[in-house]
Amino acid sequence: MFDSNHFTHLKFAVGAPSPFGRLAEGPSLRIGPSGIVLHLSFSNPADSEIVAVRHASVRCGLAVAPGIATAMLVWHFEGAKPLWADTPFNICLDPCETHWALPDREPHQHLAIDIVLQDQFGIIRGLRMITMPPQLMEVIEAVVESQVDAASTGRWSLSAYQSDIDRLCRRWPTTKEAMRGASVRANLGQ
Repeated sequence: MFDSNHFTHLKFAVGAPSPFGRLAEGPSLRIGPSGIVLHLSFSNPADSEIVAVRHASVRCGLAVAPGIATAMLVWHFEGAKPLWADTPFNICLDPCETHWALPDREPHQHLAIDIVLQDQFGIIRGLRMITMPPQLMEVIEAVVESQVDAASTGRWSLSAYQSDIDRLCRRWPTTKEAMRGASVRANLGQ
């Protein structure tokens, strides 16, 4: 068991219930002043998926498109059975405007990312903490800033977010294509 650096009041342990409860099937992202958490919610995670989340090299890319406020983080867990995930995000999804920021960090600092793999019952099957390099964080911070600016001028809504996701998916129909189209990519660790 470990205490997440980002959610000091939450405890994570393999085999224990997730503090986030049951989630919809698929990948999702929590991003805000307390950090970044990548959730992978699978009905019945295969052993290869659990191994990939816990041990594989991870590559992350940030796909952004002109005129689309929502961005997409693309994740590739390498290995014999690679695992791909894409997570569109717009910081303004959080209804609390005080959460529309990322953790403070120095320009040279990496940011810790928590990865939580859970099954359909909300039981944690895999955990991992990796770091995101400053070069990728700088671009993510710029995207978040532009998202907040768009929201402050009234150019953001939930329907606009859904439309953005549709437009991103038309631009990059597959996760691999989104990774190839990413403006910045980085290896996050093994």
